[in-house]
Amino acid sequence: MRCTDALSLAEGPGRLLVGVALLALSCAGSEAVPPALEARAADGPVRDRSTPLDGEPARERARDQAGAPDRAPDSASCALGTPDHCGACGKACPPGFDPPNAVRVCQGASCELQCLEEAYDVDGAAANGCELIDDLPIHDLVQTARDLGAVSDCGNAISASGLLPSDGRAHLKAPTDRANGRADWFKLHIQDQGGCVVDATVAISLAGIPSGVSIRATSFWRCDDGSELAKVSKAAAGGASLTLEPSTSCTFLGDDSGTLYLELRKESGPHTAQGYTLTIEP
Repeated sequence: MRCTDALSLAEGPGRLLVGVALLALSCAGSEAVPPALEARAADGPVRDRSTPLDGEPARERARDQAGAPDRAPDSASCALGTPDHCGACGKACPPGFDPPNAVRVCQGASCELQCLEEAYDVDGAAANGCELIDDLPIHDLVQTARDLGAVSDCGNAISASGLLPSDGRAHLKAPTDRANGRADWFKLHIQDQGGCVVDATVAISLAGIPSGVSIRATSFWRCDDGSELAKVSKAAAGGASLTLEPSTSCTFLGDDSGTLYLELRKESGPHTAQGYTLTIEP
């Protein structure tokens, strides 16, 4: 009998008020719905939260959502795809520690090195990491050209040297591909004093660079009034030398003071740790 029916009978004629009270209390205890269940019932059927609807184990779903690496089923500490577990648990990328100026990485199931900052793995040997550091600070743009100072058109020649390293490694800092490395830019201001003629000449020696390497040199003159004259560009193989003579005539008879800009860039060939030298005659 339902409590509603029983209450109807209890309220009929000739029933004791005490019996009505006891029966009401009994019904209240048996059919009251706990507040928590009322709230959950309002949202729909109650499910086991540890079992996803699609049947995927909750632990695997949480791992995938967190982006955690795959783990071997027999070892909670083996994170596959990391340098110490590359392709299999315990298969560490040699030499087993991060070499100088590089970090070990696992790509798929293969061990690789990535060079840090301006370090280069010119010799391709993993044991000594990225062994060569490029000229610092980096001057690979005309805006960041290495400043060689200022001279007069009657002054002495200015000399400088540099490196054009490259490698086959991926680099952590852009540009990540350094197959031809970075370019080198230089600038030199030459003041027209009137007693001489501004006639800048750039001589570049590639004597120490292997013959299979091709280097391109480009130069132009920027007059003090801001105008830029035509560029001149030449390429030469390692072991050779080249000379550039950019136009420096800002006016017909007036002041030709200005700044000489020079770019050196590796175009192709093997990686090398050898450098170049340059001399600028004002």
